[in-house]
Amino acid sequence: MNFGQYSGLRPVASYELEIPLAAFIERLGPAYEQCRAELKADKEMVPDQFCPLHEVGYPPLEKLVGFPFVFFHVSKDYLWNEILEAFLPFCKAEARFMINSVETVLASSVVVVVAGHGYHVAPGFAARK
Repeated sequence: MNFGQYSGLRPVASYELEIPLAAFIERLGPAYEQCRAELKADKEMVPDQFCPLHEVGYPPLEKLVGFPFVFFHVSKDYLWNEILEAFLPFCKAEARFMINSVETVLASSVVVVVAGHGYHVAPGFAARK
């Protein structure tokens, strides 16, 4: 089973993370800068390819939050893994919830809200291979 796919074997539930905007920008800054550079390079190699970040001028992360659609697209499609790693502790055997999607990423002037779905899991599930 991959991220974003559901097997139907476990109960699915929603989650929501509220992250202070300043912390989001600080922790995701380097990952965003790499993403921005890669998307710029891709656009130069394939000029006809649509890139929402190109449409808003490849702004710095603190300005990107002012473009809700593009902020959502970049966060969901390119930075979801970095967001989860930056703001959630490493999965431990006693974990009871496994995040399986990022479906919403919204920003205000003070907070970023990341929401999606995941599974409730049995104790020790995360430790199994």
